[in-house]
Amino acid sequence: CNFDNNNNREKSLKKILVIIMLVFAFGCEENVTEPSESEYTIVGTWGKLKEITDKRDTIFIYLEFKVDKIIYLTSKIGGQEIERIEGSYIKTGDKITVVDSKFESENGIYSFKINGEMLELILKEDETERRNYFPGIYKRLDEKEL
Repeated sequence: CNFDNNNNREKSLKKILVIIMLVFAFGCEENVTEPSESEYTIVGTWGKLKEITDKRDTIFIYLEFKVDKIIYLTSKIGGQEIERIEGSYIKTGDKITVVDSKFESENGIYSFKINGEMLELILKEDETERRNYFPGIYKRLDEKEL
């Protein structure tokens, strides 16, 4: 009689174990976390170095994408601002269309990739001189790096 009691307990434990395994196998949704929008947002300040070989000056180029679709492009040499251009941008998927105050009637179209703290802008279509300095790889900057 003791053998039947142990056998029933073993069967009950196996049933419970199977139920628990089924709950975990089918009941729990796979928790794949999508990257947050903030990880891939273009909003923020980005900076890159551009070496000008003929003058041997180093130009720092900053792009600041605002939430309200305003963009600022700032160029500095030795910490001194030499140019600041304001414009607007439209983000569609992985493309940005830029219109700025310097080239009012000419749109520039660029694709972009964000990988962590790095932004790569790739020229798609732009007939202005913006095409010479806008594309490239930028690093996301915080306040103390500006």
